[in-house]
Amino acid sequence: MSDTTVAVYEGDTAEEEWRRDIAKYMAVRHPHILQVCVVASSGGIHATLFHGDLIPYNHFLDLYQHSPILTAYIYGYTTTQYLRAVSYINSIQSIDTPYNVWIRRSSGLLCLGISPRYPEHLWFPGEEILGELLPNTSITDQEVMVTHHLSLRQYHDCCRALSLVRHESISTSATVTLAALMQWPMQDRFETSHDLICIQDVEAIDVKWKIFYLPGNIDIMANGSIRFKAAEVSKQRFGLYFPTPEDVRLSISMWLSQANHIFHRLQIFGNYTDYVMLHNVHFEIKISPAAEAPLSGYLFLCPPSAFRVGSSSFRWPEYPAYWSSDPLGVERLTTEEATDLGFPLIQLTTEVRGYSWDAGVYTGLRQFHTAKGFDPDSQDVALHLGYPLYKLPNEMETDVPFAHIVDDNPLTGVSVENVLLSEVILESTDSSNLFEPSMSRGFEVISSIQVVLILFLVLSQVYETVG
Repeated sequence: MSDTTVAVYEGDTAEEEWRRDIAKYMAVRHPHILQVCVVASSGGIHATLFHGDLIPYNHFLDLYQHSPILTAYIYGYTTTQYLRAVSYINSIQSIDTPYNVWIRRSSGLLCLGISPRYPEHLWFPGEEILGELLPNTSITDQEVMVTHHLSLRQYHDCCRALSLVRHESISTSATVTLAALMQWPMQDRFETSHDLICIQDVEAIDVKWKIFYLPGNIDIMANGSIRFKAAEVSKQRFGLYFPTPEDVRLSISMWLSQANHIFHRLQIFGNYTDYVMLHNVHFEIKISPAAEAPLSGYLFLCPPSAFRVGSSSFRWPEYPAYWSSDPLGVERLTTEEATDLGFPLIQLTTEVRGYSWDAGVYTGLRQFHTAKGFDPDSQDVALHLGYPLYKLPNEMETDVPFAHIVDDNPLTGVSVENVLLSEVILESTDSSNLFEPSMSRGFEVISSIQVVLILFLVLSQVYETVG
């Protein structure tokens, strides 16, 4: 039986584990789940023989580590096979154990083991990527076949499976610009990082408050704020989730289509995982448990629009939530006044999510785009796919309509100067452009004086000549 793989169980609990695993495998039948061929037990050693010449998933990837294109392709099709196998298992039984991920060496197909003895810590995206496995040939032919058969978007999807996900809590004073590229090393805090570029004409979608535990009464005020009775919101949670208007798949494809161009323009040649593409930000309000009997009063939440400080930039407003004894919310209680009256504490948290990739992924993108006939150091792929373009600071338009916006929302009670770009981009922009209208008027006055003086001198010379 050359096309089989054996699993051996030893130890004090070996027989119990062996029998439990056999029962699990006998209850499932799926092309991407290990299938039992023979079982045997003798002298305290227990074994199960599985169909297929199996190799651990990571070992299989090592065979193609010198081909970034094939590595991305393998992640692409195995993600789909993994998700289908897990979906099948969940549909027939609840198996609360880690999965072992294997590959059939002869076919390249993924197979799941459902024994917890050798758990692997692997991450797969939550969406299927590639639906079919290309024919098995030599490595060189495989690369040619992959670049020939996969579309640009399909290959970008494969690279999504190789992303490093950054999901972290950040300061409540931070401003987050979605669809921006940040220089954010793993060891650094978000607040000390820098926005490098962004897509100027991308706007995040409008959202509504998510209420985790629905209270009895919700009132929408004339200014868009939301009112709750204080007695009904103890231990309540409210969330706002701002993503880019595109889904994760499209947002990532937009970045990957022009990433090498941006790195080339910024003269970035290493440490690629330090550069993170931001996709979403999540603001959450938590109401602590009430210490006393139900209170008479109200909790007010500001409209979601109060969080927007630019086309795709967001931060906490000054008063996102507050207590009031006034049913109209005009008289806002300070934190000290609310605490003295026994109102629960209001806690704010902010989380961001972004993606980065290592040098191998960007090398594979360069090779794939070149094979498709595009210049990898240009934005031709993005233009071909109809994507908006990332722009460097000196390419940004300075007369954007939201460059200065006054927030006159009565609930925030504060005027806020809002900018689309990060401080880094504004600092690197020629400040003269920001004041071009006023400087132009001054220049016109000076020019007029110069014309008058020139005419005066000319006429004087004519007069002297005539005289």
